[in-house]
Amino acid sequence: MSSLTPTPTRADLLRAAKAFCESFAKEEPIEKILSHLADNILVHEHGHPHLMPYIGREYRGKERARKYFEALGKYVEYLDMRFVEFIVDVNERGTRNDEEKKDGEDEGEGDMGVLAGKVVVRGLARLWSLETDESWDETFVYILAFDDEAKVVKYEIWADTGAAYLASEDQLKSWMKDEAEEEEEEEEEEEEEEEEEEEEEEEEEEA
Repeated sequence: MSSLTPTPTRADLLRAAKAFCESFAKEEPIEKILSHLADNILVHEHGHPHLMPYIGREYRGKERARKYFEALGKYVEYLDMRFVEFIVDVNERGTRNDEEKKDGEDEGEGDMGVLAGKVVVRGLARLWSLETDESWDETFVYILAFDDEAKVVKYEIWADTGAAYLASEDQLKSWMKDEAEEEEEEEEEEEEEEEEEEEEEEEEEEA
Protein backbone atom coordinates (compact mmCIF):
# COMPACT_ATOMS: atom_id res chain seq x y z
CA MET A 1 0.00 0.00 0.00
CA SER A 2 1.43 3.37 -0.95
CA SER A 3 1.94 6.16 1.56
CA LEU A 4 -0.99 7.99 -0.07
CA THR A 5 -3.39 5.17 0.72
CA PRO A 6 -5.22 5.60 4.06
CA THR A 7 -4.58 3.16 6.88
CA PRO A 8 -7.39 0.58 7.05
CA THR A 9 -10.34 1.79 9.10
CA ARG A 10 -12.18 -0.13 11.78
CA ALA A 11 -14.76 -1.10 9.15
CA ASP A 12 -11.99 -2.27 6.78
CA LEU A 13 -10.48 -4.51 9.47
CA LEU A 14 -13.87 -5.95 10.43
CA ARG A 15 -14.63 -6.66 6.77
CA ALA A 16 -11.24 -8.33 6.26
CA ALA A 17 -11.60 -10.43 9.41
CA LYS A 18 -15.06 -11.64 8.40
CA ALA A 19 -13.85 -12.46 4.90
CA PHE A 20 -10.99 -14.58 6.25
CA CYS A 21 -13.21 -16.37 8.77
CA GLU A 22 -15.93 -17.06 6.21
CA SER A 23 -13.35 -18.46 3.80
CA PHE A 24 -12.16 -20.85 6.50
CA ALA A 25 -15.68 -21.80 7.66
CA LYS A 26 -16.78 -22.58 4.09
CA GLU A 27 -13.77 -24.88 3.69
CA GLU A 28 -12.64 -23.02 0.61
CA PRO A 29 -9.43 -24.19 -1.11
CA ILE A 30 -6.23 -23.43 0.78
CA GLU A 31 -5.16 -21.00 -1.94
CA LYS A 32 -8.28 -18.93 -1.27
CA ILE A 33 -7.62 -18.93 2.47
CA LEU A 34 -3.99 -17.97 1.90
CA SER A 35 -5.09 -15.01 -0.24
CA HIS A 36 -6.25 -13.28 2.96
CA LEU A 37 -2.78 -13.60 4.51
CA ALA A 38 0.28 -11.38 4.16
CA ASP A 39 3.45 -12.85 2.69
CA ASN A 40 5.14 -12.60 6.10
CA ILE A 41 2.25 -14.26 7.96
CA LEU A 42 2.90 -15.92 11.32
CA VAL A 43 0.46 -18.70 12.31
CA HIS A 44 0.51 -20.09 15.84
CA GLU A 45 -2.07 -22.34 17.51
CA HIS A 46 -1.30 -22.20 21.20
CA GLY A 47 -0.81 -25.40 23.20
CA HIS A 48 1.78 -28.05 23.95
CA PRO A 49 3.43 -29.35 20.75
CA HIS A 50 3.16 -32.96 21.97
CA LEU A 51 -0.64 -32.82 21.93
CA MET A 52 -1.14 -32.56 18.17
CA PRO A 53 1.29 -32.14 15.23
CA TYR A 54 -0.06 -28.69 14.28
CA ILE A 55 -0.19 -27.23 17.81
CA GLY A 56 2.47 -25.21 19.62
CA ARG A 57 4.51 -24.46 16.51
CA GLU A 58 5.19 -21.26 14.61
CA TYR A 59 4.46 -21.28 10.88
CA ARG A 60 6.15 -18.30 9.22
CA GLY A 61 5.41 -17.28 5.65
CA LYS A 62 2.67 -18.47 3.31
CA GLU A 63 4.29 -21.80 2.48
CA ARG A 64 4.60 -22.68 6.15
CA ALA A 65 1.04 -21.43 6.73
CA ARG A 66 -0.06 -23.85 4.04
CA LYS A 67 1.58 -26.65 6.06
CA TYR A 68 -0.49 -25.64 9.08
CA PHE A 69 -3.78 -25.80 7.21
CA GLU A 70 -2.79 -29.10 5.57
CA ALA A 71 -1.87 -30.62 8.95
CA LEU A 72 -5.09 -29.36 10.52
CA GLY A 73 -7.14 -30.87 7.68
CA LYS A 74 -5.32 -34.18 8.08
CA TYR A 75 -6.43 -34.65 11.68
CA VAL A 76 -9.61 -32.62 12.19
CA GLU A 77 -12.87 -32.04 10.34
CA TYR A 78 -15.42 -29.42 11.35
CA LEU A 79 -19.11 -28.78 10.81
CA ASP A 80 -21.34 -25.74 11.35
CA MET A 81 -18.45 -23.41 12.06
CA ARG A 82 -19.76 -19.95 12.87
CA PHE A 83 -18.31 -16.77 14.29
CA VAL A 84 -20.36 -15.05 16.95
CA GLU A 85 -18.21 -12.14 18.11
CA PHE A 86 -15.74 -9.72 16.50
CA ILE A 87 -13.85 -7.09 18.53
CA VAL A 88 -11.80 -4.61 16.52
CA ASP A 89 -8.85 -2.84 18.18
CA VAL A 90 -7.31 -0.05 16.12
CA ASN A 91 -5.22 1.02 19.12
CA GLU A 92 -2.79 -1.81 18.30
CA ARG A 93 -1.41 0.16 15.37
CA GLY A 94 2.37 0.38 15.16
CA THR A 95 5.28 -2.01 14.70
CA ARG A 96 6.06 -5.21 16.52
CA ASN A 97 7.79 -4.55 19.82
CA ASP A 98 11.41 -5.57 20.17
CA GLU A 99 10.54 -7.85 23.10
CA GLU A 100 8.39 -9.95 20.77
CA LYS A 101 11.49 -11.07 18.87
CA LYS A 102 12.82 -14.49 19.66
CA ASP A 103 16.22 -14.92 21.31
CA GLY A 104 18.90 -14.92 18.62
CA GLU A 105 16.52 -13.51 15.98
CA ASP A 106 18.19 -10.96 13.72
CA GLU A 107 16.80 -7.46 13.41
CA GLY A 108 13.94 -7.57 10.95
CA GLU A 109 13.72 -11.37 10.92
CA GLY A 110 10.09 -12.38 11.16
CA ASP A 111 9.16 -8.70 11.39
CA MET A 112 5.48 -8.11 10.74
CA GLY A 113 6.07 -4.52 9.67
CA VAL A 114 3.47 -1.86 10.33
CA LEU A 115 0.34 -3.10 12.08
CA ALA A 116 -3.00 -1.52 11.23
CA GLY A 117 -4.83 -3.12 14.15
CA LYS A 118 -6.14 -6.37 15.54
CA VAL A 119 -9.44 -8.22 15.57
CA VAL A 120 -10.40 -10.72 18.28
CA VAL A 121 -12.84 -13.36 17.06
CA ARG A 122 -14.86 -15.94 18.99
CA GLY A 123 -16.18 -18.94 17.10
CA LEU A 124 -18.11 -22.17 17.59
CA ALA A 125 -18.02 -25.46 15.71
CA ARG A 126 -18.55 -29.21 15.91
CA LEU A 127 -15.21 -30.99 15.43
CA TRP A 128 -14.34 -34.57 14.53
CA SER A 129 -11.10 -36.45 14.90
CA LEU A 130 -10.39 -38.05 11.53
CA GLU A 131 -8.28 -40.68 13.33
CA THR A 132 -11.01 -42.00 15.63
CA ASP A 133 -14.30 -40.34 14.54
CA GLU A 134 -14.81 -38.95 18.05
CA SER A 135 -16.42 -35.52 18.09
CA TRP A 136 -16.88 -32.56 20.42
CA ASP A 137 -18.34 -29.06 20.56
CA GLU A 138 -15.60 -26.46 20.27
CA THR A 139 -15.38 -22.82 21.34
CA PHE A 140 -12.27 -21.10 20.02
CA VAL A 141 -10.70 -17.66 19.80
CA TYR A 142 -8.63 -16.04 17.07
CA ILE A 143 -6.49 -12.94 17.34
CA LEU A 144 -5.89 -11.55 13.86
CA ALA A 145 -3.27 -8.84 13.42
CA PHE A 146 -3.49 -6.90 10.15
CA ASP A 147 -0.92 -4.98 8.14
CA ASP A 148 -1.55 -1.70 6.33
CA GLU A 149 -3.03 -3.61 3.38
CA ALA A 150 -5.65 -5.24 5.60
CA LYS A 151 -3.95 -8.63 5.20
CA VAL A 152 -3.60 -10.97 8.16
CA VAL A 153 0.02 -10.79 9.29
CA LYS A 154 -0.36 -12.76 12.53
CA TYR A 155 -2.95 -15.47 13.11
CA GLU A 156 -3.16 -16.84 16.65
CA ILE A 157 -5.56 -19.59 17.71
CA TRP A 158 -6.72 -20.67 21.15
CA ALA A 159 -8.85 -23.84 21.12
CA ASP A 160 -9.63 -26.92 23.19
CA THR A 161 -6.36 -28.72 22.55
CA GLY A 162 -7.11 -31.21 25.33
CA ALA A 163 -10.27 -32.38 23.58
CA ALA A 164 -8.40 -32.67 20.29
CA TYR A 165 -5.74 -34.82 21.94
CA LEU A 166 -8.18 -37.07 23.80
CA ALA A 167 -10.25 -37.53 20.64
CA SER A 168 -7.14 -38.48 18.65
CA GLU A 169 -6.38 -41.14 21.30
CA ASP A 170 -9.99 -42.41 21.25
CA GLN A 171 -10.35 -41.42 24.91
CA LEU A 172 -12.66 -38.40 24.74
CA LYS A 173 -15.97 -40.28 25.05
CA SER A 174 -14.80 -42.32 28.04
CA TRP A 175 -13.37 -39.21 29.70
CA MET A 176 -16.64 -37.33 29.19
CA LYS A 177 -18.57 -40.32 30.56
CA ASP A 178 -16.37 -40.46 33.65
CA GLU A 179 -16.74 -36.72 34.16
CA ALA A 180 -20.55 -36.97 33.84
CA GLU A 181 -20.62 -39.81 36.37
CA GLU A 182 -18.50 -37.79 38.80
CA GLU A 183 -20.83 -34.81 38.44
CA GLU A 184 -23.84 -37.07 39.03
CA GLU A 185 -22.23 -38.50 42.17
CA GLU A 186 -21.46 -34.99 43.44
CA GLU A 187 -25.08 -33.94 42.85
CA GLU A 188 -26.34 -37.01 44.72
CA GLU A 189 -24.01 -36.26 47.64
CA GLU A 190 -25.23 -32.67 47.76
CA GLU A 191 -28.85 -33.82 47.77
CA GLU A 192 -28.14 -36.26 50.60
CA GLU A 193 -26.43 -33.52 52.61
CA GLU A 194 -29.39 -31.20 52.07
CA GLU A 195 -31.80 -33.94 53.18
CA GLU A 196 -29.74 -34.59 56.30
CA GLU A 197 -29.68 -30.88 57.12
CA GLU A 198 -33.45 -30.68 56.67
CA GLU A 199 -33.95 -33.69 58.95
CA GLU A 200 -31.70 -32.16 61.60
CA GLU A 201 -33.65 -28.89 61.42
CA GLU A 202 -36.93 -30.74 61.78
CA GLU A 203 -35.63 -32.68 64.81
CA GLU A 204 -34.47 -29.44 66.42
CA GLU A 205 -37.88 -27.85 65.88
CA GLU A 206 -39.66 -30.87 67.36
CA ALA A 207 -37.35 -30.80 70.38
